Amino acid sequence: MLWIRLINLLVISLFFYFCKKNKMAEKKKSSNRDLLFSNDEKIVVKTINTLRESGTDSDIVLLLELYEKQESGEVKKLINQFFCDLRNQESTASMIRLLKTSTNKETLKMLASACWQSRLNYIANFELFIDLVIHEEFEISFEAFTLIDNFEEKTTEARKTELIDYVKNSIKKCKEENLPLAMDMVKIIENYKV
Repeated sequence: MLWIRLINLLVISLFFYFCKKNKMAEKKKSSNRDLLFSNDEKIVVKTINTLRESGTDSDIVLLLELYEKQESGEVKKLINQFFCDLRNQESTASMIRLLKTSTNKETLKMLASACWQSRLNYIANFELFIDLVIHEEFEISFEAFTLIDNFEEKTTEARKTELIDYVKNSIKKCKEENLPLAMDMVKIIENYKV
């Protein structure tokens, strides 16, 4: 009987702990939003710099939203640098989601550029970057191509074959201005380390 009461007490305590932690996280997210979308540029800059040290993946979405609404070149540059400096491999999932959902060409270019500059491993999502090379305007295409060209991690022979087949099947729909990049992708992927 005593053990059952202790277990119940422990479960209840954990429940309240996680509820409180979740409320604090929501409050912090709301606070970050307020600070990022402040009319005072100094507050915005300070918040971005704080997020560089203690930000989470949910802040990436807020920063992109701010980037697309921002008029200040300094703030946009700071957000761009934030994305380029990502070092947490788990951030790739957020970056891929943003690339898939963004329709703004300037944003797509910035995100694709940040992906290769961050040096995170995007091999699991190379089809998305191949599609950017094939279908997007040249500047975006070139940024996506640069990520594929600068890939230095090891991969499997099966993955290389998948990617080469994907490129070859996609080339038929390639924009003419991007065709040299698309054709080079095959050679580049063939030379990936296994």
